Amino acid sequence: MQDTARPMIAFALASSGCYVLNDLRDRAADQSHPRKRSRPIASGAVSPSAAKAWAAALLLAAALASALAAIQLLPDGGWRFAPRDRWTWLACTPCLLHGISPTLRPWSGR
Repeated sequence: MQDTARPMIAFALASSGCYVLNDLRDRAADQSHPRKRSRPIASGAVSPSAAKAWAAALLLAAALASALAAIQLLPDGGWRFAPRDRWTWLACTPCLLHGISPTLRPWSGR
């Protein structure tokens, strides 16, 4: 269970951070949309700077959770990167990058 839970947590955190960035990017359009204008960022309940900070925290937590997915705790209190878990950690990285790249594309000028 632990082998799958850690990568799932990392992916959920990365997805959440991307959703916040997406809401930031779509803020102006969402303000004029009848259903979306009540979303926290579009309505102004959450400021853009607070949303950026929250997105950064979520993405940092995702990166940390992804790295922790590769760490095996040892009985003596130490830790090491476990070969089996390393592949799980590496498998998370493309998911994180794929989730983040469409969100960052409009801000990159491309």
